Amino acid sequence: MQVTVILTHHRGAPVNVHQLEQQPAYSGQLNVFLASIEGLRRASRVAALRPLEQTPSEALLPDLHDIELLAFGERAMMLAGFEEVGGRRFYQGWWVHWR
Repeated sequence: MQVTVILTHHRGAPVNVHQLEQQPAYSGQLNVFLASIEGLRRASRVAALRPLEQTPSEALLPDLHDIELLAFGERAMMLAGFEEVGGRRFYQGWWVHWR
């Protein structure tokens, strides 16, 4: 699915809700799948944002692990989980808009 994603957190800290629309937007192909994650020693629901026209394996954002659907509407949805950056895990939310 072609979407635009705005991140709701930075290194686990929430972005001010009034500044969300001013945050960078990342457009790409949203893929959701179940994967075995070695560091977790279990399966995890994963959301991945990949470029539309480049190699499908290249990520635009760190993958979102253990995703939960928090809200769903006609034009957008909210996903939450954790991302791994620099070997550390941080809470992250994706505000996802479809085209």
